[in-house]
Amino acid sequence: MNYYSVYFPGTDEFSGLDWQTWAVGMDISSGKPTIAAMVHYVWEP
Repeated sequence: MNYYSVYFPGTDEFSGLDWQTWAVGMDISSGKPTIAAMVHYVWEP
């Protein structure tokens, strides 16, 4: 599955540790790109 990742860097307040990333899986259905999966990764203390 092809995917895109959308990254949000952390803030200075938390020394960059409060980052988050979305992985968005793409699939072709009836000749059109569609979202097949979304996964959210986040920093946890």
